[in-house]
Amino acid sequence: MSSDSIVLIVDDDLINQEILSEALEGFYQLEYAEDGLQCLAKVEEQMPDLILLDVAMPEMDGIETCRRLRANPKYCHLPILFLSALVSHEEKMRGYEAGGDDYISKPFDEGVLLAKIKLAIDNFHNCLEQEKNLKETSDSVMTTINWLGEQGNVIDFFRASFSTMNFSELATEVFNLTQTFGLHCSLMIRSSQQGQTYYSDDASERPLEMEFLQKVNAVERFIELGSRAIFIDDNALLLVRNMPVNDQELNGRLKDNLTIIIIAIQARVKALDMEQSILNKQKMLLDSVQFTKKTLTDVEKNYKTMQLETSRIVSGISDGLFETFVTLDLNETQEETLTKVVNDAQDGIDSLFQQGAALDTVFEEIVQRQVAVIDDINGNKN
Repeated sequence: MSSDSIVLIVDDDLINQEILSEALEGFYQLEYAEDGLQCLAKVEEQMPDLILLDVAMPEMDGIETCRRLRANPKYCHLPILFLSALVSHEEKMRGYEAGGDDYISKPFDEGVLLAKIKLAIDNFHNCLEQEKNLKETSDSVMTTINWLGEQGNVIDFFRASFSTMNFSELATEVFNLTQTFGLHCSLMIRSSQQGQTYYSDDASERPLEMEFLQKVNAVERFIELGSRAIFIDDNALLLVRNMPVNDQELNGRLKDNLTIIIIAIQARVKALDMEQSILNKQKMLLDSVQFTKKTLTDVEKNYKTMQLETSRIVSGISDGLFETFVTLDLNETQEETLTKVVNDAQDGIDSLFQQGAALDTVFEEIVQRQVAVIDDINGNKN
């Protein structure tokens, strides 16, 4: 039964090549070389599954050929079986030290030759399979390690983003993260309080890029334009200028991470907008309270001034009346009547003043409460 495995026969003797061909034909795909240099060229062109290597050859013998093959890491597991009529212990050790896997003496037994070739090729294929599995396992482990590292960076970003106080600080944290991924990015923040703000990781202004991001519809959540990609949410757009399109595994991981990141950015933008809205309302309330306090203080001051002025006027009227009693030629009853009118008016004004004193207390309490509200608002702002 023919096999797809390739056996390279290296021998300068065409008769030996023919003998080996008759023994192996029908079992393997056969290639030929007449010396060591041809062997090296053939192997470089297409690596066989096994080499049958004659020891004694012109130009470059089998021992030197084997050494050169083993010096290349690509061929460290390639089976090499020496063929030689020289079967002394010393010759076998030379072959072994050069990197040979086995030594077959001439003339050879066809059954032994086939058995040794099959065993060597099976071992070679098993070795290649183990290396493949080991590489896949190693790649899987490295992928997991990279993923864990990326997740750690994402978690660090979440923590850092929570403490940002404005959009500029948030953009800085975003770029700190994306730079750990080897990405070059721009960020557009759409704020209900401050409108649209553009940031770039290298602080460059890109007018066309800015215009494009301003027009991107938030209905779309992801746009891919070659090596560029845009991750979109209602209040933020993250543009990546160098997605690794030739590394599908890394590209997929980054898409997953950046999808999570844009959601975190969106949440922080909303929180900062809400904080700014609260600060704006606090300022409006503070302005209103301060205006009310000033107005009440002015009213209280004007009221006290009016009290004093009214008291002065009434006192002047009273004094003037008593001074004119002498010139008016009034009898006693008329004087008593006028005096009573004046006294009653004075009593009424005194009563109003007493009520005004109570109103002073109310004004003072209102002002103190306004002051307390102002202090509380200022305390919350700090």
